[in-house]
Amino acid sequence: MKITITELWAKMTEIGLGGWIDVSEGEILKEEIEKLESGQIYTEIGVAYGKSLATMCYYAKEGVNIYGIDRLNWGQRDENIQKLGIEPRHKFIEGDSQQEALAWMESIDLLFIDADHLYDGVKKDLLSWVPHVKSGGVIMMHDYDSPTSPGVVQAVSNFIYPHNAYKDFKFPDRPNSIFRFTKK
Repeated sequence: MKITITELWAKMTEIGLGGWIDVSEGEILKEEIEKLESGQIYTEIGVAYGKSLATMCYYAKEGVNIYGIDRLNWGQRDENIQKLGIEPRHKFIEGDSQQEALAWMESIDLLFIDADHLYDGVKKDLLSWVPHVKSGGVIMMHDYDSPTSPGVVQAVSNFIYPHNAYKDFKFPDRPNSIFRFTKK
């Protein structure tokens, strides 16, 4: 039986695994990854120390394919996941997210973008990665409506609203949280 997100966060604190995801956001990640079945694909753009990636590895069903992409090696990412007693079931790709998207051959079921928070970076990640998301796939954006990252809201708004290609918009109940939408 899996432990709660609060218990998982306590374990992360014990081993010194930091990050910018809080417990309520962890619940959102848990809710979304638990919907995926064996053979489906989760891709995370912007991994940092691995807190959200570890969460997804822990709560994903057996056989879910988990990918993390970051241009920087923040160090101890894989070690942190192993210290938590989580089977290292992910593939980490070190590289520029837009360059990696050019070579990407898989269809994505769940995409989490939490990399560059400037307008141009968010826009480029959306343009590069959302085409790989399947119809019915979910896209999650971290730090939506953040006073320190206005580029996230601006890029998302400019990307989704001019098109009738998305549905099921789930806005966060507070700033700096996760915005979710589904590709039609």
